[in-house]
Amino acid sequence: MLAGKPTGIEFGGIATISGAEFLFTEFMDQLVHSWDLAIATDQDATLEPALAEAAHTLFQSGGLFGPGGIGEAIEVPETASSQDRLLAAVGRNPGHPIA
Repeated sequence: MLAGKPTGIEFGGIATISGAEFLFTEFMDQLVHSWDLAIATDQDATLEPALAEAAHTLFQSGGLFGPGGIGEAIEVPETASSQDRLLAAVGRNPGHPIA
């Protein structure tokens, strides 16, 4: 605590996380679930490449929801797009999105 103020955010009884971790969690949640919703409603599911790259980079760095923290990662080729690498890292199959 700094001067009587909490330095972390209680996250669903799982952990106390920093403000930056909380924002990253919300960012990932919105980005990945926007893809989920687009697939489910038969809309364009293309993510902004810079956002997908940023999310993938942050996700790979670990933390509360780092690799293995959400779902079993799916292997994709090294040449895969940033969107496909992000989706595969969080257990989505970019090649068979409904499966």
